[in-house]
Formats: sequence, structure tokens, C-alpha cells
Amino acid sequence: MKKAKQLTRLARSLILSFSFMCSLLAFGQVFASDQPQPSPADSFAGKTLPLNIVNAEQVQYQSGGFDSDKNASEKVLNRLPGEAAILTLVFITALLLALWYRWRIKSLYSHAQLLARLVQERTQALKQANLKLEKLACVDALTNTCNRRQFIVQAEKEFERFYRSQHHFSVLRAEIDNFHGINEDYGFACGDYVLAEVARVLKQRLRCGDILARWAGKEFIILLPETGLEGGEIVGKKICQAILAADFCYQSKPIAITLSLGAVQIELGESLDTCVQRADKALSQACEHGGGQVIALSAVAQVQSRKKICHHYG
Repeated sequence: MKKAKQLTRLARSLILSFSFMCSLLAFGQVFASDQPQPSPADSFAGKTLPLNIVNAEQVQYQSGGFDSDKNASEKVLNRLPGEAAILTLVFITALLLALWYRWRIKSLYSHAQLLARLVQERTQALKQANLKLEKLACVDALTNTCNRRQFIVQAEKEFERFYRSQHHFSVLRAEIDNFHGINEDYGFACGDYVLAEVARVLKQRLRCGDILARWAGKEFIILLPETGLEGGEIVGKKICQAILAADFCYQSKPIAITLSLGAVQIELGESLDTCVQRADKALSQACEHGGGQVIALSAVAQVQSRKKICHHYG
């Protein structure tokens, strides 16, 4: 920017200086011609020498004198170089101004292109940063799955679709068995490794439309669209078998990992929170029965279970 401004000022100064010098030279040639100049006395007397000279030339020309005709031709020829020089200098000055103007426009255009490219690059970088922030706000960094907030957003959409089309979906709550013991025996870094590997196995066993999220420290939650309670139980069993068959090895030490799951189906008249709470109760029963299994509970079975408890304490 600074260099461009300096070059522009320098070019402008050179052009103006050159034009001024050419103008002085041209006027010098004009005034240095052989034309006689009026004296102060002639001016005071009210005489105009050029007019007298013209009258004299006209008289001599009319009289047919050869000498007068020759002198007039010489005077005309003496005037021509000065006029030609002025026209040439005017043309050169105009050409230089045109070239400078073209260079200036080209420089401004290049500068505008540079600014446009910089703005585009900054805008693209800003978009990438915003996308990264949005991803960080929706994804669990450790397991690379949805976080709890993003799961609720997607589950609410599925919940609204369920009430419009009556297409059921299942919710599975999963928990890594003895995760606290893994952290104590192998360290928290090993616990992070186990969480990431379990999430990887879960992704392999789920469909593209299924929603997987990390719900809490050692817990995951899964939403299975277009899937009833029986289908959710089948998926849960396959997940348990896949976790049991996977090789978990941390620092050349094999680790036995099992997963407990609780499966429920959304029912008419209940909210999404109620459905998630029922899945949590099913998960608690799976953990109480030794872990490494899936418990599927219907809303009717849970109601009957609550009635038995009330009757027992009644």
C-alpha cells in the first residue's frame, strides 16, 4: 500500500514537472521567433504594431512586390515550428496522462481484487470456525458421539414425528459394568480408552438413522427410530454380544468389558422424559441381575410392578 502510494505520487510529480518544462520550452520558442515586438512608445501612442505590420504586408502584397511575398513566406515558416512543438507537447502530455491514468486504474483494480480475496478468505475461515464451534457444542469430544444436549434436540424431533405418524421408537440406556473398578485398577486414561472403544463398537452395530449419545460419565443412550420394544431388545442383545466379543487391550493388558442395557418403547400419552426414566429403570434391573445383559420393559409391566410394590407395603 505505501509503495503504491509513493509510486503514484512520484509519477504524478514527474508528469507535472515534465508538462511544465515542455510548456515553458514551447512558449520560449514562440516568443523567440522573428516577429517584431511593440515598443512602449508605440503602446503609449496607441499604435498596434502587429496591425501595422499586417497592413504593411497587405500593401506590399497588393503592390505585387516579390520581396514582400518572400518575407511573408519566411515569417509563416518561422511560426510553424513553434506551433508544431506545442501540438507535439500537448499530445505527449495527454498520452502520459492517459498512461498514468491507466496504470492508476489497474493498480486500484488489483488492490480491490486483493481486498476481495482477503475478505473471502477471512469469511471462509470464520465459517469454518463457526462450524467447529457448532460441532464442539453438539459432539462429545472423547467418544465422538452426540452429547446429551444434542441427543435431546434430535429425540424431540423424533418424538414430534411419533405423535404425527404414530411410528414408535425405542430408547436404550447402556452402562459399562464395573467402570469404577477399571479406573481404579488401570487409571483414568484407561477409562477414557474404554469409553472411546465402547462407542466405536456401538457405532458399528447401529444404523445410520439411529441416534447414539454419551448420556453421563459411563452411560450411553440410544434412540432407534421405527423400532418397537422387541426390536429394541434384539438390538440390545447384539450389542451385548459385540462388546463381549471385542478385544479391549490397554498397554498390552487385556481388559474384560461387559455392557448392561435397558430397553423401552415410547407409548402414547407419555413425554420423552418419562420414556427416558423408564429406560433408566430397566437399566437398573439389568445391573442388579449381574450386568452384561439387556432388560426390556413395557409400560404395562412397569405399572404392574409398581402395583405389586404398593400392595406389598400396603
